[in-house]
Amino acid sequence: VEFCLDITLRKRAERAQAALYRISEAAQAASSPHELYRSIRAIVGELMPTRNFYIALFDPTTQTLRFPYYVDEFDAPPPPAKPGRGLTEFVLRTGKPLLATPQVFQQLVQSGEVESIGAPSVDWLGVPLQTPGGETIGVMAVQTYTEDVRLNTSDQEILGFVSAQIAMGVERKQA
Repeated sequence: VEFCLDITLRKRAERAQAALYRISEAAQAASSPHELYRSIRAIVGELMPTRNFYIALFDPTTQTLRFPYYVDEFDAPPPPAKPGRGLTEFVLRTGKPLLATPQVFQQLVQSGEVESIGAPSVDWLGVPLQTPGGETIGVMAVQTYTEDVRLNTSDQEILGFVSAQIAMGVERKQA
């Protein structure tokens, strides 16, 4: 069992490493930000479920959060708006990854940190998109709506691992 687990972890690490390289290539090759976002979703989708996936970017000049890439089974992309109290804004505020299982989400709502927005997901995983200088420019998130598709801490680590490369690619494409 220990041996199998070690191989599984090593394979995941190799796949995450390969994903980093492919994201870097996609950032170079993409002719538009939308094409880059679509490539990112496909690459991340090889590592975890991305049926519901979005990228939210914060514009410091207008103080608005916009969703340039948004794929979801139930919700339409939200219009650009001032940051509210959703999970996306929580990650944007804290600059830290968040795996919101039903229990974690309930605790955040009860403590007043977040409010429920949109269709209720089973698991929600968001990571900050941070520049090499440490500035959080947005959030990348995946979510699931059924008990048979769950996200875990390993998914959180992988998404966090590739997020810096994604932030650099997004920043380059925006410039």
